[in-house]
This record gives sequence, C-alpha cells and structure tokens, in this order.
Amino acid sequence: TLSLPDDGLAYDMLGQIANFIKSEDSQNLFPPGFQVNYVFHAGESQQAGSVVTYASGFHLPGVNDGYFIQSGVGSRSINGGPRCGSAGAPPFPDCTPSLVGADRLVRTDLPVPVYQLITETDIEVLFGTFGRQDDTETFRYYEVAGGAHLITHKNIELIPAGVVGPDPILLEDLCQNPINSTADGPVFVSYVINALWERMHEQVTDGSEPPTGILMELADFNQVLRDDLGNGVGGVRLPSLEVPTAIYTSGNQADPNLPPFLQQIGNLACFLAGSVAPLDVATLNMLYPNRGAYRSQVSLAVKALKSQGLLLQSDAVRVKRRAQAGIPD
Repeated sequence: TLSLPDDGLAYDMLGQIANFIKSEDSQNLFPPGFQVNYVFHAGESQQAGSVVTYASGFHLPGVNDGYFIQSGVGSRSINGGPRCGSAGAPPFPDCTPSLVGADRLVRTDLPVPVYQLITETDIEVLFGTFGRQDDTETFRYYEVAGGAHLITHKNIELIPAGVVGPDPILLEDLCQNPINSTADGPVFVSYVINALWERMHEQVTDGSEPPTGILMELADFNQVLRDDLGNGVGGVRLPSLEVPTAIYTSGNQADPNLPPFLQQIGNLACFLAGSVAPLDVATLNMLYPNRGAYRSQVSLAVKALKSQGLLLQSDAVRVKRRAQAGIPD
C-alpha cells in the first residue's frame, strides 16, 4: 500500500521515521525496557550524498542527533525530476534546480555533530578536495592517509560457484594488485570510523569536543604528497602508515588476464579499492632492524592515534596483537 513515486519523498520519510521511533507512540515496537534515545543518520559513498542533502535541507531539531558522512562529498538531487536548464526540461516549478559549487556541501552550522570522513582514494580518484571545510563547533572533516573507498569485506563471493567456473569468484580474484579496503585493510579506516562514532556519542551526551579535523598534504591538484617510500603524507595516520610495511596507493584495476566479462565487473569494484605493494626485504630490514623495533614503533603509533581520540582501546589491542604476530597493520 506504500506509494513512493519519487526518491525525494524518502527525505520526508526519514524525518517521520526518526520522529516516530523517538516518540512514546513507538514503544510498543521495541522489547521491554528498550528506548531510543538518539537518532544518527549515516551514509557511505552515494548515500553519503543523501545524508548531505538530508542534513542540510531536512534537519529536525530535537529529533536528529547527528550525521556521519563517509566517503562522499556533494549533495544528491532532492528528487528525480529533470534538472532545470537541461535539454527538454520544463520550466520551474516543474523542473528541479541544481545546487552548484559550495552550495552542494553539507551545512556546518547545524546544532548537532556532523562528521565527514574522506579516504585517500576519495581525493585522488573520486572527489578531489572539493569537500574540505573548516572546523566549526559541530562540524569536523577528516582525511585518512592510505585509506580506500571500498568497504567490501575480503573473502566474499561476488560470483557464486558455477556461474563462470567451478569455484566462486572473490573480489580479490578480480583485481590486478592486492587490495586495500575500509573494512579489512591493511589500512583499517574502520578503526577511525569506530572511534569517531564514539566521539560523536560523547559530544551529544556530554558536550565533549571532537578531535580536530585533519587534512592530507597535496603535491598538486587532487594529488597527495608522497614520502620517500611512496606513501601519502599528512591526514589521519593509522599505524600501517606510520610504521609501513607496504606502499598504499589509490585505485586498482581488473586483472588484464581475466575474460572480458569479469574485467567489466573487476574494473567497477577494483576501481574503488586501493593497491598494496609490500616493501622488499632490504627496505624492511633498513626500517626495522628486528621484530622488537617494529613492535615498538607500532606501539608508539597506537599511542599517538589514541591520544588524538581517533583509535579505540579495543582496536588498539587488535593492532598490537597483529604486530606481535608479525602481521602488518
């Protein structure tokens, strides 16, 4: 019975749903003792643009408590109508005006936290630095060095067994280079996201000030500056960047030896992943004369990131355990 003739109605629906689940009328929907205290809106990639649109144009005071914009920059169109001025578009109000320039960015004057997290891949492959805005009392913008846009976990079947062969096809089977992803690293952007969610909750509950926004350094327009090894300079720096065992670059591509059908799929998915090039033994020996030196430097990098409020204790333990086992992180 639900009619949703245009995606633009979803913004109104989100507001209505948020208002409802925080109201007393919703309590019979939840288990006894369960109560919704806060409502946060989050979106990644394309849906990050939806959060920009919603936060800037549909924010409901007292209902919406915060916004997390992940790997996205500009707002999405408010509806699916023809854009004013495009070929064949009817005159306003039957066409949809398009926001341009800085008007496409999220508002930074909202009374609730708005956090925006951008990866190195987002800068060099997708958006450049268009989304950069200064910190305000409630807005923060972070760029994660070495991070990749792709959120897909490794070891996930993209193509089931029997479709193109007897074995399932995984994402990592399609890409030319070893992949880097938000979820499974080796640059675990997910650790930074975990910490920022905790910081947002603290800001809402007790007014704590969130970590200062952090930017990468640029060598040229939309190209990050790289150190002597080839890794990006500046930005939020996970231990994998501060204590590197590989070179992390933006983007990837399908294995050219794949059949054309698989190359098409690979070029779409791999394009948003990062590439990992492990350092050679001679370089590793120069950087870390022994395993103890490597673990010690990882511990210092963990401590620094924790002090910034950008790494949770639980994830710090994971990083140190992996370093103890000799697994790069």
